[in-house]
Amino acid sequence: MRLTCTPGDETIRLLTEIAEKKGEVKAYFLDKLEPSSREENKIDSIHATLFLQNRELDRQKTADIIRKLSVRAPRDSIREIRSTLRIYENPSAYNPYSQDSLKIVNQDLLRGNEGYKSTYRDGIVHSYYWTGFIRMSIPSEEMREGMNELFHYLRHGKDPLIIKSCVCHYAIQFYEPFETNNEIISRFWQTLLLMKEYPLFEFLPWEKEILTGKKRYYSRLPGRDLNTDTTDFVNYMLDIIHIALSNLLESCRKKIGAIDRIRYFYNLGLDSFNRKDYMRVHKNISTATASRDLNLGVETGFFIKQGTNNQTTYRCPLVFE
Repeated sequence: MRLTCTPGDETIRLLTEIAEKKGEVKAYFLDKLEPSSREENKIDSIHATLFLQNRELDRQKTADIIRKLSVRAPRDSIREIRSTLRIYENPSAYNPYSQDSLKIVNQDLLRGNEGYKSTYRDGIVHSYYWTGFIRMSIPSEEMREGMNELFHYLRHGKDPLIIKSCVCHYAIQFYEPFETNNEIISRFWQTLLLMKEYPLFEFLPWEKEILTGKKRYYSRLPGRDLNTDTTDFVNYMLDIIHIALSNLLESCRKKIGAIDRIRYFYNLGLDSFNRKDYMRVHKNISTATASRDLNLGVETGFFIKQGTNNQTTYRCPLVFE
């Protein structure tokens, strides 16, 4: 059963908006988050992905377990959180284009739980959704064929990587290659793929955005009819990524100071620019703030001022000490 994706106007719109947000993230240095922010975001990702599995341990207890604090919680919940942390802590250990690596992730998640196979399943599995809906998986032979096609697509397909990551997320839940952990792995594998082009995604808790409206999420995943068209899900996930980037910008933008903006602009290495050029890069500051930044840039040696009034331009010195 081959999956398809037919990008349309909505897909193109979302890709454009995401590209703009990624530019803003880079401009505000959010692709280099502080260690404390990275830890909090990773906790959000792990808590959300497990909560979507009906593992209803609250975020505080999840955080305490991750930080190795003493917590009163079911032993299985503690094991699951630690196992999930194991893969989220070391994503570079896995190759998102390798089926063998996919199996290693499942093996790592199953440590301490010997009741399931870590390799691809041989029989049928039943998926139990939070709505009470139960779905029977496709036969294992078709699953293996589908997984081979999926990884060929990931390696050689022409679609942008961000679309491939969404299709992969859907496909792992469609084919259900393992007896358990398919949902967690599908979300983690999307992050691995996104990290190949956008390292920020290691610390972007987009799973948290799914959790706030999980009914929309499950309504777009494979149902009883095993829909092979992934387009609706791809658009949904692009919207989730756009929301996650927007929320990151909103929560962190106030922490970015004038010197941060000035350093970023200096590193662009422009020969000559004016205030309008500065504001094209830093789109969310006022004219007055831009003027203050430029004056501070001159005072601190990042910029050299030329001309006066509306003829004022700036340049960056060849060497900044």
